[in-house]
Amino acid sequence: MDKQSPKISIKVNGTEANYMEKGSAATLSSAVDNVLPFRGEYEAPISKKRIVPHKKLLLTVGSAVLIGTGFGITVLQVMGSGEVASKKVASAPVTTSAPSSGALQTSVQELTPVQAHVMQAAAFSTKEQGNTAVSDWKKQGIPAVLRASGAKFFVFVSVADSEVTAKGIGQKENIKGLYKPWLIEAKNVPKTYEKQATVIIKANQALNALLQQASQCFTTGKVDEVTWKKLEKEIDTIKKQEKSIEDDELKKLTTYTSLAFDTLKSYRQKQEEATLVKLQQLLLDGLLAYETIVTTT
Repeated sequence: MDKQSPKISIKVNGTEANYMEKGSAATLSSAVDNVLPFRGEYEAPISKKRIVPHKKLLLTVGSAVLIGTGFGITVLQVMGSGEVASKKVASAPVTTSAPSSGALQTSVQELTPVQAHVMQAAAFSTKEQGNTAVSDWKKQGIPAVLRASGAKFFVFVSVADSEVTAKGIGQKENIKGLYKPWLIEAKNVPKTYEKQATVIIKANQALNALLQQASQCFTTGKVDEVTWKKLEKEIDTIKKQEKSIEDDELKKLTTYTSLAFDTLKSYRQKQEEATLVKLQQLLLDGLLAYETIVTTT
């Protein structure tokens, strides 16, 4: 005996709807159409309200990330370009302008060492004793100077560019003593005399040439013409500047140097003994004056 399917009545929005149960399934009558407008009108807007804020949040966060990343990259680029620029500035070579040809050359131009050979006639422990001995030698017609070295004072009485020539001059003057080198190896003009550097350099060159030419003239009776012409030009420069020199030591140097040239010029023509003695004295005085200047601290 078949059982009748029970009816189920449900009110939806005030309207009764009947369901017929068929086995495990239920059939909804036409009144169910009233349910669909309810779901479409209310549930759909509610789901949209839940989704839209979430999307806005994602967009906001994404935009912030993009903006922050872009700003960070920009800052890094600026900092990087600044470091590159600073490195370029730091690595850029520093250029200095070269001095003009008319500029005064001072300690940049080195002095040539002056190498002489002398005969040492005596040595004293006090300057007074030495000066007395020098005065006595000069009275006898023998050239002499007093040179201090350490705590001693030495008397030099003949000078040349080599020991052999110095001995020859000493023997001719009938002088006995100890032969030794006299090296003045100052390399630069002292700061005290920087303004007079030109004349000191000329005197340095002239003294070297005078020693050489005086020694050659003593042994051969002649001078080297090429060296002599160069020496003449240097002496002319010294004589022109000599008039404006006020420093006593520098004035001694230029005076002795220019007079030594004039005396050598006379000696090469006549080969007189008195001229040789005078030349020797001027060379000794000139070397001593030069050493005093270039060793000034």
